[in-house]
Amino acid sequence: MTRPSILRRPVLASPSLLALPLLALALAACTPSRTYVLDAPPMVGQQPAINHRAVAIREAQSAEPAQEVPAELREHFRGELVEALADDKPALPVVDQADLTIAYRFILLTRGNTPVRIGSGLLNLLGSPFYGLGDGAVGVEVAFLGPTGQPLGRIVSDGPIAGIFGNSKDAAKTAAQSVAKYVKVNYTTLVPPAKRSSDE
Repeated sequence: MTRPSILRRPVLASPSLLALPLLALALAACTPSRTYVLDAPPMVGQQPAINHRAVAIREAQSAEPAQEVPAELREHFRGELVEALADDKPALPVVDQADLTIAYRFILLTRGNTPVRIGSGLLNLLGSPFYGLGDGAVGVEVAFLGPTGQPLGRIVSDGPIAGIFGNSKDAAKTAAQSVAKYVKVNYTTLVPPAKRSSDE
């Protein structure tokens, strides 16, 4: 009587299973945020001219807004901006009055086309050279103001709405994080200040 072998054949994943991660990546379509510098901040050498420790933020108001945005999305962006500024080092608390004010306004809100994004992701798996079809974005213009209202710089930052899961709230969060990162790099010093002799 022949005893059954205890060795089993290796289980090979089917091509369809191997394709699932690629499909997920294509449909997610992680598109990075973009920041455009319109007016550079004042610098002394390679360091910010002023080392800000706190900021004020406000939404710029005008009789004719550049882009109509739902109140819920505007509040979401502000909340994400406050959180991103307070997160990580250096943490920048948001106060009512500060030497640096972040004045922002929405200039773009296009939700794109989800079915087109899905189709584009599938075509990319097949080698299509076209990317970003059906994508949308949330765009914000940010002016940095000094204590007397003098301009200290201006940027435009956008958050992409890409892939099957893309939505305006995630796009607003991405844009807010980009703005906070720009502030920390260009309006603060990442190196802790030197201790004074009286502190030692």
